[in-house]
Amino acid sequence: MDSNTLILRRLFCCLALVLLFSTSALSKTSVVVFPVSAELDNVITVAKKGGDYTRITDALKSIPDSGDSSGISGEKHLIVIAPGTYFPKETLILKPNVHLVGSGHGTTVIKSIVDNKFQNTTTGTNTVVELKSFSKVSNLTLIATVTGALSAQAFGNEAQSNRIEINNVRASISSSGGTAIGIHTSSDVTVRDSIISVQGNQKSYGVIGGRDGLPTENFFIDSAFHLNGGSQECIGVWEKFGSDIQTTTLNGVYIGDGLPTLDVALNNTANSCVAIKAFGAHIRIQNSTIKGDVVSEKDFGITPELVISQSILTGTATGNGTLRCLNSNNSEHPLNRNCLAPD
Repeated sequence: MDSNTLILRRLFCCLALVLLFSTSALSKTSVVVFPVSAELDNVITVAKKGGDYTRITDALKSIPDSGDSSGISGEKHLIVIAPGTYFPKETLILKPNVHLVGSGHGTTVIKSIVDNKFQNTTTGTNTVVELKSFSKVSNLTLIATVTGALSAQAFGNEAQSNRIEINNVRASISSSGGTAIGIHTSSDVTVRDSIISVQGNQKSYGVIGGRDGLPTENFFIDSAFHLNGGSQECIGVWEKFGSDIQTTTLNGVYIGDGLPTLDVALNNTANSCVAIKAFGAHIRIQNSTIKGDVVSEKDFGITPELVISQSILTGTATGNGTLRCLNSNNSEHPLNRNCLAPD
């Protein structure tokens, strides 16, 4: 290894410790320290020149299969992606305990033209990034354009996975002839400091969450979901539950305190378009701006609870579940406990 390559390798290892990037939807710049410690078993670098690999796909495939799909006992791997634009031609599959981290959104860009090569072997859905138990994606931009009438999702995961995380990501996915989904998860998920933009010709979904027979607990913090299109249906955040098991422990979505956390902007003429949909799932919304309707519906005998507190709701709140508004308004008038404004 020549001296220049060695210096560059050392630089990328430093990037694993400290990265300069934008940490919020407001693009505030700060220094973030990554937990490179004894718990981390492997650091891999991806760069146009001088890294361990030049392609993200090759770096991901170099990680051996631990045989533990739960991720509880497997090794922990960090893949650091240098600045540049990368063009994967198949699904980026993150094995359990893999953290894929870029050098900042707008600095590290993943750009894909999605075709049938991106088909998820587990779900059959075309997927750009597939996350498995305890895997993470951070500090990058993802741009996906779906060809023809295909449907696709920017981020997805298999059933029965443990928690996945998406942090400080700017992602956009568009389908000119099919359905576009930002995040489709069957596990617990945390999304923080991210902006997800979705445009589907037939259907558009920011997030679809929930899994059959097991409770989920999802967190969307300091993030925004922007939807366009969807002639048949568009939903900003759709949390659903597939059976009547352990309903008392299901918490579909929690919105954290702090800055306005969830700004769901909808531009759609379909009658079925809603911003938040609790489909047999409990949803808590705090300190948020919701530009659209919220719906709370029963499913499999489960009566969901949808609670909106200290937030702005410009649409209506309807459904046959439990609705409750606390210290919230419609940008002009306060909403009562039943989420209604004065006549």
